Amino acid sequence: MVASPPRVFISYSHDSTQHKDLVLRFAERLRKDGIDAQIDQYVKGRPPGGWPRWMLDKLDWAEFVLLICTETYYRRFRGHEELGTGKGVDWEGQLITLELYQAKSRTTKFVPVIFVSQNKEFIPEPLRDHPYRLDSEDSYQELYSFLTGQSGVPLPELGEVKTLPRTEVEPLTFGKRDEEAPLTGKGVSERFAAQNSSEMGGPPSPFAFAALSTLSGARLSLKQKMELVDALLAVPAVQEPETRKNILKVMRRGMVNRIRRAPDDHTDVFNIVDNCLRHPGGMEELVKTVHDFDSGTHEGQLLNETLKRLIP
Repeated sequence: MVASPPRVFISYSHDSTQHKDLVLRFAERLRKDGIDAQIDQYVKGRPPGGWPRWMLDKLDWAEFVLLICTETYYRRFRGHEELGTGKGVDWEGQLITLELYQAKSRTTKFVPVIFVSQNKEFIPEPLRDHPYRLDSEDSYQELYSFLTGQSGVPLPELGEVKTLPRTEVEPLTFGKRDEEAPLTGKGVSERFAAQNSSEMGGPPSPFAFAALSTLSGARLSLKQKMELVDALLAVPAVQEPETRKNILKVMRRGMVNRIRRAPDDHTDVFNIVDNCLRHPGGMEELVKTVHDFDSGTHEGQLLNETLKRLIP
């Protein structure tokens, strides 16, 4: 809603009686639509202080000045009219040109208006970039929206920048001579199977065993990784950030320390999966640890099925 009526002064030439009536009707329409439009025809007789001062005051008062451009108006605006004729537009033309010059043409105050396309060539040169041709109701509404500050589409609020999963390259590291060399393939599976058997007091569960037998050295596409992330997040133990933190605490520190944690659950689990896949035996260890915390829920069994489907 417009806070206050826009102040508009209409500058035009008295080309003919018909033209004066057209401009008057235009001013009446603007005033009917809530715009404080002013023209010389609203002055009763001679204004106090004379016409030159009245025109200067109106130019200072107005937020917008509508220039009704015709051949006669252009001639008088440029000062090309016969001496003693059209002094009003000649005077206004000087004042408008001076204000445009002082503003370095960086102003939207002065708005050229034409009623017929033939008058486009009679628009003053500094204002020819965007005239309004009033030959339809749509074109009037376009001018009206500009004068009332309602043109264009409202600028929406900015949303938050989304955190996207990022693939990180794991730098090559070397252990000390007396440390056990990293195992791959069957060795990793056997090692974690043995750990699972000794810690749980029996053979590995089907949930852990499927991961141990299929994930060693596996390469997953981005789509497969995302499906695995969704399956992990369905497991209650992985859903809770605090439990997820405890899961990582019991895993190899050298691997876990390289995981870039994220506040968003989906991104956080993606980074965990992506990092574990880059370490020999990392994914097997993650699955086995999740199983230890999960205690055989239905979601844990569904994760097992997901692993079988993703990695033949």
